[in-house]
Amino acid sequence: MSDKELVHQAIENHRYNPEILPNLEAYVDYQIANQSYDLDANLAIMKLYQFNPQTTNHAVMAKILAKSLMALPESDFMLCTYLIPNEVEVTDEVLSLIHMNTQLETCNFAGFWAKKAEHAVLKAIPGFDEAVREIVLTALARSHQGLPSATICAMLNCDSAELGKMLVARGWKTEGAQVKFPLSADNQPKQKVSVDGIKYGDVSAMLAGMS
Repeated sequence: MSDKELVHQAIENHRYNPEILPNLEAYVDYQIANQSYDLDANLAIMKLYQFNPQTTNHAVMAKILAKSLMALPESDFMLCTYLIPNEVEVTDEVLSLIHMNTQLETCNFAGFWAKKAEHAVLKAIPGFDEAVREIVLTALARSHQGLPSATICAMLNCDSAELGKMLVARGWKTEGAQVKFPLSADNQPKQKVSVDGIKYGDVSAMLAGMS
């Protein structure tokens, strides 16, 4: 039986027993070392902390929040923060992660990377930068049809060579110093439609013809 199966068996049989916490907390380190992610197991830990505040391991909590941050735009991070016990004083490390989540969600990428540079926990998580860059690139591709390479590098906290590899992996093209994002329903202007279903463009054409 794998580590994951053993953990989930323990959760299924003893979900509200804090005695399973050591095994569950060790599983968080397993996820980090193996670059895997198990939201259900991590939420089970947070739920045990909520019901048993005296058992809260702040270091493990920070690791869980860091892993959930990598899952944006999913709501995993918020689900975890909702379970932080009211009786527990939130550490600066956790407050910093909450702030960084806000920075990512509001596209303050420069502020995020500056904060990340100060965060010891995040430096020890393999694949963290790569996961965040995926989040940033997805957000940019949904909101823009193209951007200067230098601007994207700053937003990704990477150099031009690293950006080039990411573009090749996605099959995205460049035109000079500009990166072109694939056209999608998200990054193209939407045609205005009137209340009765007549397209705004059709009305404009009709009015132009009458003038």
